[in-house]
Order: sequence, then C-alpha cells, then structure tokens
Amino acid sequence: MPKGKPKGSPKTGGRQKGTPNKDTSLKSYLRKHSEAYFAPSMTYADIQDENLQKVAYDAYGTDEFSKFDLDLLCCKADDKIQAELTLLKYHTPQMAAVAADMTVKEANTTISMRLERLANGEEIAPDEE
Repeated sequence: MPKGKPKGSPKTGGRQKGTPNKDTSLKSYLRKHSEAYFAPSMTYADIQDENLQKVAYDAYGTDEFSKFDLDLLCCKADDKIQAELTLLKYHTPQMAAVAADMTVKEANTTISMRLERLANGEEIAPDEE
C-alpha cells in the first residue's frame, strides 16, 4: 500500500513552486561582482596600458567586451582552456560514468575466436557469454 498523498493532489505545505532560495548579502555581492565581470561594458579606450589596448582593439575593434574577455586575451592557451572547462561545469550537466563488464569467463577464448564461432552459425550459450 503506497504511503503519502495521491499523485496530482495540491501541495499542502513547504515552499511554493518557484520560490527562490533566500538571498544573503554575500550572495548578492558575489552575483553583482560576477555580472559586472562578465557583462560587456568595456572598450579598448577604457584600457590604460597601450600594449593591452592594441591587443583588445585587434580582438574586438570598437565593440564592447567584458573584463573576462580581456583577461582571456592575456592568458596562455592552456589557461584559457582550463578557464572555459571550469565555467562549463556550471552550465552543463555532468555526465555519469558508464561501467562496462569486460570479464571473460573462458580464459582460453578470445573475442576473435567467439566472433568466428558466431560467424560460422554456432550458438553461444548464455553461460558462455
């Protein structure tokens, strides 16, 4: 006998659907900081360093870019890849590992021998698989 209320019955307690988690001052600060860091809000003219200004102009022209984009321009290729991989963890679900049983019950039988038997029309019993 199943316990609990019937499926589809209205919610009777707890948070209502769509209620966001409680916002703390630290969460608010971090969110604002991240939004400012990733938001396109700079142009090459905002940069004081002439060499970096030229790099930014070559990459973005007069278009706006973010502080993150600018920081990526200054990174080595390995560091750029690591940064992108780290960010991807927050935007894509992590795939579960898949386990495969590769044990062989008959120590003397190779895969090619078993395939040859199958190709010749022989039945391989389930306990042999």
